[in-house]
Amino acid sequence: MSMTSDPRSLNTSSSPGGDGGRSQGENPTDHEDPPVSGAGSGCVAEVTDATGRVSEAEASWLADMASRAVAAIGLSGSLRVRIVGDDEMAAAHQEFLDDPTTTDVLTFDMSDEQGLDADLMACLDEAERRSRELGHQRREELLLYIVHGVLHCAGFDDHEEHARRRMHHREDEVLRMIGVGPVFDRVSGSRGAEGDRP
Repeated sequence: MSMTSDPRSLNTSSSPGGDGGRSQGENPTDHEDPPVSGAGSGCVAEVTDATGRVSEAEASWLADMASRAVAAIGLSGSLRVRIVGDDEMAAAHQEFLDDPTTTDVLTFDMSDEQGLDADLMACLDEAERRSRELGHQRREELLLYIVHGVLHCAGFDDHEEHARRRMHHREDEVLRMIGVGPVFDRVSGSRGAEGDRP
């Protein structure tokens, strides 16, 4: 899911003051951890857990792999990822796309000719459901959502069947390039006529 919008309401951007991605004057919540950064090949990726359910080690792995994925896609710049639960995701989905349901990822692309500048929201609850169903780790599912969001920033879309298949193929290609292996198409080799997973 991709959109261009004002992401400031997401409170995912960091500031030099080290406020953990919160707006000035905002009090941190008890369950939100400060962002974990992964830097590599010209990309700084920050992962902030708003759920309180992602370990620092998992957030660090996601930040590192996200930085590697951005480089594998051929981009450089800044990526901020906010891990959220169903309620926050559904609220953002309603606000920005007029859809009251939860979703896997929302992309807020502010990139320009200077490079990648994007905020992503990735849904932990959805990642947990899908990873249980498909038999892989939730961090791999979350990383898939991050790669999907970055590919939107690189010009990919998933509105038509052919484009969706191309995008999902590229997701797994990027994940293979960074040593994770395919996640979208890991189980069956083909995910149905629409390119959607079961």
